[in-house]
Amino acid sequence: MTLSVGGNDTLNALAQVGPQGLEPAVREIERDFARLVREARDALPNALLILTTVYDPTDGTGVLLGYENEGQLPVRLLQRFNDSIRELAETTQDTVLADVERHFFGHGISTGATDGYYFWPGSIIEPGARGASESPGKTLPDPIHRRHRPSSSVFLSH
Repeated sequence: MTLSVGGNDTLNALAQVGPQGLEPAVREIERDFARLVREARDALPNALLILTTVYDPTDGTGVLLGYENEGQLPVRLLQRFNDSIRELAETTQDTVLADVERHFFGHGISTGATDGYYFWPGSIIEPGARGASESPGKTLPDPIHRRHRPSSSVFLSH
């Protein structure tokens, strides 16, 4: 089972509380994600869980098109959330990481609209055709990728 969680939650929190109030919201998202992973593991004890990190369309700049009025976004919070996902993948039995953040880095706002751009031009927070073809299967560790082809994904938001 693939869990791709947190990106929309973070953007919703940003819209509700602004950059200054984002830290407590991200902590809550981290707790919710950890709970979701525990519940998924309990419900499906024999399943391979694939946890995906959240990509950063700002390429670390904190500048997100459409959110310029918010100023530079606190990218460190997204990095911290992704680190918590990496830790969960490392410490949870039969769980692997699809590191979408690292795979997408350098293919966002810093590229402009070149061939290396992974996002949909109409909304920088959504992967375009190129980005969708890159995630999450191509981000799996090679031995896992060969043995377990993800057949379905679960996209959840709290």
